[in-house]
Amino acid sequence: MVRDPWDAFVRQAAALKAKAEAATGLTAEISFERPDAPVRPSVRRTPGGGRVVAVMAGKGGSGKTVTATNLAMALTMQRGDGRVVIVDTDLQFGDVALLLQMDPSRTLLDVSRRIDEISDAKLESMLLRHESGLRVLPAPVLPVSEEEVPAKVIAAVVDRLRALYDIVVIDTPPIFDDHLITVLEQADEVEQRSRALSEAINARAEEVSQAIARAQMPVPGLGFGDGAVTLGGLPFEQASDAEKLEVSLGIAIAANPKVRVIRIRDGSLLDDQSLATVAQMARENNCQVWIERVDTTGKIGIVIEDGMVAAVNEEPVIEERAP
Repeated sequence: MVRDPWDAFVRQAAALKAKAEAATGLTAEISFERPDAPVRPSVRRTPGGGRVVAVMAGKGGSGKTVTATNLAMALTMQRGDGRVVIVDTDLQFGDVALLLQMDPSRTLLDVSRRIDEISDAKLESMLLRHESGLRVLPAPVLPVSEEEVPAKVIAAVVDRLRALYDIVVIDTPPIFDDHLITVLEQADEVEQRSRALSEAINARAEEVSQAIARAQMPVPGLGFGDGAVTLGGLPFEQASDAEKLEVSLGIAIAANPKVRVIRIRDGSLLDDQSLATVAQMARENNCQVWIERVDTTGKIGIVIEDGMVAAVNEEPVIEERAP
């Protein structure tokens, strides 16, 4: 539960004053002024002049709303009455108003429906006023869909409020979606950091592209683009069966520079042209290709025993021994 300690002190002092007056029959004029809130001129900022602070967390139940609310309260004590506003953008289960023990009679849903037609004075009147001086725009009482409160409307509300208040504190939803991205884009420090991060990501992507361009691919024309494998600049899925076979063999040969043996399963699916391609690549790369395929001739091609070729086309191979 969030309470303003200064206001609690004022209430207690006022209660003691009333008891003293009732007991003595005397009256006294006593005023209280917040010591850490100097009087400031009532000025309004130009559009976009206020500072936006967004509080976010990767999951619910992490204390995000408590942090955002206490931050808004602390800033209010520092800045003074009516200089800070907190906006609850959690459209499903926002509970800033509950934490502040306020009745959410007017919410973000009400403001979003009229943001294009209401004046600044009307907008301010639709905000709830906490006893601390903090202005509050609660989340809808009942869960609403993103279609009812679009992300661009939230951005418009925040933009209007930052022109009216020194600081706009935003309690964000716990789900990383378009609404959260829009809110984060409104935040000053997050915007600067995200811009720097975007530049770093783009620079990194350029380094990756250059590294891929310099790399020697096992098959000419093989590359990468937009997270997909390409062949000749086209998606690999659009390549012919023969091209896919050539790429697969090229990658297999390059991945086994010492063991020059490649095994092809389901060799019965290869036609004569594909078999010719395999034979040519085997010769060019000085490797053996073992193909599993169905044969109806009843003949056995090569028999290997104890690591040695024992017969070819059922003809025994006589090993010449050194004298």
